[in-house]
Amino acid sequence: MANGIYRLVDVRDVALAHIKAFENPSASRRYCLVEVVAYSYVALNIVHKLFPSLRIPDKGKQELPFVAPYQVSWERAEALGVSFTPLRNHPQRHCGKF
Repeated sequence: MANGIYRLVDVRDVALAHIKAFENPSASRRYCLVEVVAYSYVALNIVHKLFPSLRIPDKGKQELPFVAPYQVSWERAEALGVSFTPLRNHPQRHCGKF
C-alpha cells in the first residue's frame, strides 16, 4: 500500500446502499460512499494492532500528518439509511480470513 490518501468504505456498506437506493423511489443521481479519508499508515496501524504477527511496513509514517486533508459528506448516504462500518472493524473482518 503506497503512502497516500485513501477513501475507504466497507464493501457491505456499498452493497446495502445499492439495495436501499434501488428500493427508494426518491433516490436519484450519484452517491459518494466514503466512511473515512485517511492516510495509508492509519489503516496499516489498525491491521498491525489486530494482527501483531503480520509484518506491516511503517515507511513514511513520520512524514505525514494524522488528520486527513478533507472529509466527504455522509448526508446523502444517511438519507438513504446507510450507517457506515467504522474503519477499525474492516481489517478484523477481512484480514482475519487469511
